[in-house]
Amino acid sequence: AIAYGCWQPSLVDAEPVAELLRTLVATGWTFTYLAERLERRIMTVSAIAHGERDRVSDDLAVAVSDLYDELFTYPAPTGRAATYARRTAARHGWRPIVDEPWRSLVDVDEVVVHRAVRQEDPGRKLGVAERGAAIDHVVRVSRRNQVDAARVLGINVRTVMRHVHRDRAEPDAVEPGKAQLVR
Repeated sequence: AIAYGCWQPSLVDAEPVAELLRTLVATGWTFTYLAERLERRIMTVSAIAHGERDRVSDDLAVAVSDLYDELFTYPAPTGRAATYARRTAARHGWRPIVDEPWRSLVDVDEVVVHRAVRQEDPGRKLGVAERGAAIDHVVRVSRRNQVDAARVLGINVRTVMRHVHRDRAEPDAVEPGKAQLVR
C-alpha cells in the first residue's frame, strides 16, 4: 500500500521541455496548435515554455519531444498566427530551430537503448534522442535494413527512413568563402 501523500507521478525537469517548446514557438508554431497536439490547455503549455513550471510529467516530456521531432521535419509555418508567434518568441529571446540536430542537447540513456536494440522491454517509451541512437545502432552497427530496424524497435518504417535521411542530409558544413578539400 502507498502511504497517503507519498506517491508522486513520474516527474522530470521542465527546462528541456520548455526549451523545445520555446524553439517551436520561435519557429512559428503557435501555443494554440502545440496545446491542441499535446492535448493540454494552452495556459499549461505557455506556463511551461515561460519557465513557470519546475517539473512536468514524464508522459508530457515524451509527447513534447516526439512532437518536436515530427515538426522538425516540416517547413516553418507561415501566416499571421505564425508571424505573431515568432514576434512573441523574439521579445522573449527564444531562438528558432537551427540546422544542428537538437539531440545533442539531450542525454541518451544507453541502458534503455541497449535493451531496445536487443528487443527486450526497455521499461519505458524511448525518447526521440534514444530512438535515434537505437536506429543508428540497428542500421549502422548491426547492418540491418530500414524495414528490419523498424520491426526490431517496434516503430514505423517512415520514422526510421526520416532519421536515416536526416543524418545523410547533414554534410559537414563549409564556411562561405572557404574552399573545401576534396579527397
